[in-house]
Amino acid sequence: MADHLPTFFVADTGGVAGVIGLELAGESALLRSLAVAGNQRKRGLGSALFTQALDQARQAGATTAYLLTNTAAQFVARWGFAPIKRDDIPAS
Repeated sequence: MADHLPTFFVADTGGVAGVIGLELAGESALLRSLAVAGNQRKRGLGSALFTQALDQARQAGATTAYLLTNTAAQFVARWGFAPIKRDDIPAS
């Protein structure tokens, strides 16, 4: 986990307001742990964090990004994410 800390992004508004992580594996990226504090929601913070992580993934050479979620499917659909089978995600 510590290997991935440089690609975790934190929004600080006088305290941790949101976070997202990014794991890179060649041309694939895994977006993980997107969370926004309850009192900071509906302000665009989650979108800003998500966009920052996607931009970083592209800059690192990722051409495909994945997100495992049970709760954020509608949120990530605006960036073109679509449901796939978990088995279709590369092991890397």
